[in-house]
Amino acid sequence: MSKHIPTPSSLNIEPTPAVSVTTPREGLPPLLSTPAQIADAAATLAAGSGFLALDTERASGFTYSQRAQLIQLRRNGAGSFLIDPTRCADPATDIAPLAAVINPLPWLLHAADQDLPCLRQLGLTPHQLADTLVAGRLLGYQKCNLGHLTEEVLGLHLNKSHGAENWSRRPLPESWLNYAALDVEYLIELWDALYAEALDRGRDEWIRQECEFERCKPDPAPKQDPWRSTSRIHILKNRREMEIVRRLWISRDELASQKDIAPGRLLPDRLIIALSEQKPTSEAEFKRVKGTQRTRHRSRWLDVINAALAVSEKDLPAFRPHAGRNIPHQSQWKRLNPAAAKNLAQCRAVTDEIAQQLAIDAQDLVAGEALRALSWSLTEQTSPPSVTESLRSSQVRPWQISQIAVPLSDALHLPL
Repeated sequence: MSKHIPTPSSLNIEPTPAVSVTTPREGLPPLLSTPAQIADAAATLAAGSGFLALDTERASGFTYSQRAQLIQLRRNGAGSFLIDPTRCADPATDIAPLAAVINPLPWLLHAADQDLPCLRQLGLTPHQLADTLVAGRLLGYQKCNLGHLTEEVLGLHLNKSHGAENWSRRPLPESWLNYAALDVEYLIELWDALYAEALDRGRDEWIRQECEFERCKPDPAPKQDPWRSTSRIHILKNRREMEIVRRLWISRDELASQKDIAPGRLLPDRLIIALSEQKPTSEAEFKRVKGTQRTRHRSRWLDVINAALAVSEKDLPAFRPHAGRNIPHQSQWKRLNPAAAKNLAQCRAVTDEIAQQLAIDAQDLVAGEALRALSWSLTEQTSPPSVTESLRSSQVRPWQISQIAVPLSDALHLPL
């Protein structure tokens, strides 16, 4: 239930049961994959009107690649379409007629940041973007996944039972395709209702700025030393163990990429840590590590471990995962820079109070990294001349600056 609307129980009114929706209104659309089918779909969508609702399905947790396994589209006056880009002989060429039609259209997605990267891989990029997740969060709804929002706002209960399936499976079962089609079936109606509320509450510009920021945001840059993100790496005790993790992670990633298998399915993080701690050097020792009984590619992992054990001490990686960063991890601030830690506490106190008043999440009001950059920079010789300039340099949006700049300036005793 949203924070700004009284719950039915508080009004002594029995909630109206949501209407269960199991299939699209016009029936399940056929699965398209040939150039002719995609070109026909593009022509039909071009004749529609208003927003183009889109969604994708990926095989996260099953495949190494994050490519789109299925694309769902819907537009008023055109209906719904399901496209299987994995069956295209040449996806970039076969999808090109669709891109020519839909790229200039206004797009509507839910959690666009999850779908835009794989759509860009196919040459699909929006000229204008709206996002029902962004709208829901900035209007203060507590549960903003598509199922909850659709039920709360439209009174419709969608079948959401296939979100974690292996969408690289072929053929795709009809029940999965129904689920996928329903993801765009009522997205336009949901947006219309949310946007009407945003207009009424004066938050439409907030949503516009956030959606535009999302549309223009580049894909994340590759992490430096991504192996340091291995789960539970913090329990390791020395640089030798870190080197084993590093080499196992890199070898696993190379194999996962070759086989298009999610890395954790080849060698889970917990086993990387266990192998790094116990350092088996033979098949017999490897088998004694708990959880390795069904592990495949044992000789590969053993070769990696033995190679790591042979590395000279001077060539081992740095033990601390945050070494070399301009701004240390905030867990170290009280020890390394108490003044910055105090600044950050003040900033958070201010923004938490404003977020509570607006009935939105503090992270939606301003990203934590922007507050950390401001707090740390104030302790350096080249500190920013004003709060506003610091926030802008961290890509804080104008609507956010208008809410937090003055209170932060007052709390930190800095120029606005």
